[in-house]
Amino acid sequence: WRGGPAPAPPPRPRVETGVALTRDPEGAWWIAVGRQRYRHLREIHDHQAAMRVLEAFRAMRAMLEGSEPLPLAGPGGFPLPAEQLNRVLRDLLLERPDLSPPPVRFETRPDGSLAIVVGGTRYERLEDVADPTLRDLLREAVRRWAERPGSSAGAP
Repeated sequence: WRGGPAPAPPPRPRVETGVALTRDPEGAWWIAVGRQRYRHLREIHDHQAAMRVLEAFRAMRAMLEGSEPLPLAGPGGFPLPAEQLNRVLRDLLLERPDLSPPPVRFETRPDGSLAIVVGGTRYERLEDVADPTLRDLLREAVRRWAERPGSSAGAP
């Protein structure tokens, strides 16, 4: 910029009231609409806020349709320790010496959700793993974990 009027600043981004699902340190879930937090849907008396929450839930359901969910909670509702699944996967690989997959493991992410790491690539869903043989092996590990005595996951 040399001489003349200064360039105009970029336009401010349009801000809309968002909807967020948050979890406090004690493990309780909250719905936040803008700056207002609600513990239960029945607490939302503002019609616009209620409509935003319903719209967000519909969008989440649409995103999940067709996705194969991973079990995210173990016994007692605590986040599933990936170590349990990794033990099942290791035992399964010992049964299948004919397979030589790349390094593969389950991991529990900081938010408690489950991810799959194949080589250096992280996947959020089983169906995203490209190799069908490996995908089936991972699916079998999840199934075996879910059928173990004491597992609250149940069969997928």
